[in-house]
Order: sequence, then C-alpha cells, then structure tokens
Amino acid sequence: MPRTKAAVEAVEPVKKSAAPKPTASKPAAPAAHANLWGWYWDCLKNYNTFSGRASRSEYWYFVLGNVLVTAALLYLGIRTGAHSFWGALYGLYNIFIFLPAMAVAFRRFHDVNFSGWWVSAPVIVVFLLSFASGFIRAYNRHSGIFDEPSVLYFLTGLILIVYPLFIVVIACLKGTK
Repeated sequence: MPRTKAAVEAVEPVKKSAAPKPTASKPAAPAAHANLWGWYWDCLKNYNTFSGRASRSEYWYFVLGNVLVTAALLYLGIRTGAHSFWGALYGLYNIFIFLPAMAVAFRRFHDVNFSGWWVSAPVIVVFLLSFASGFIRAYNRHSGIFDEPSVLYFLTGLILIVYPLFIVVIACLKGTK
C-alpha cells in the first residue's frame, strides 16, 4: 500500500528546522548621558544631521546648554565693554550655533511627527516680509501712494511673538516612537 503524506505525518511528525525566528532589528538606543554637556556636545557633533529624531531630553539639554553659554558670553561682554573680545565672541557664537540649533529642532519636530520645515518657516516668512517692506518703501519714495508698511511690521511682530510659543509646545510633546 502506498504511503500518503497524511499517513506519513501521522506516524512521523514533521521535523521543523531549529533555525531561530528572525527578529526585527531594534534601533540603537540614544546614548545615556550623565550630564548636560554630554547632550550639548552630541548636538554640536550632529550639526549637519537634519534627519532622524531627537528626544525631549536631547533637545532641552541642548537648549539649556545654549542658554548658559549665551548668558555667560553676554555677561562677560557687558562687563568688559561692547567692543571687547567677549562681545565679539558672543556674536561669533550666535553665528556658529545657528546650524546645530536648527538641526536639533528639525530632529525634535520629526520625533513628534511634524515636518522639520516648520522650524524654518518663520525665518522664510520674516525674510519675505522684510523684502516686501523694502520694496514698498522704495516705491513709496518715488510715488507717495502707500503709507508706511505698518501691516507688514505688525505681521512680522506677530510671527516673532507667537511662533516661539508654538516651538515650545511642539518641543514639549512626547515623541511618537
């Protein structure tokens, strides 16, 4: 009598391979830092990383470190005079820190599922409003039709007042992963 597959399985159970089941690769956990300056230094090293995610602690420790460095340089600049070495260093620091601050803000926005471009939106809008204000002033000088661009000043001021609140609220949200 020929043996059917069902008869064979009933007598001899099918042996399954002992190969381990594939597991999903886990993303690398963020480095646990013991202090503020570890987080701050990591953000400076990742100055050109606009993709990925930044945890709340990474973002807020960077902000705190930035505030402390800025306050110290500003204090030293004020104490020694406006045209001192410390005043110049304060200005250079603000130029230097712009890109790392934008990068960590982009990553923080990605962590709460917002596009990172929301960070740079007010910079672009204020630039365009300032540009439009210059055109209106130049046109007004020759024709005298328009009043001062007070509406543009109002919009620029509103953006500069309201938008930081939006940034703080988004930065405080819990990440999605």
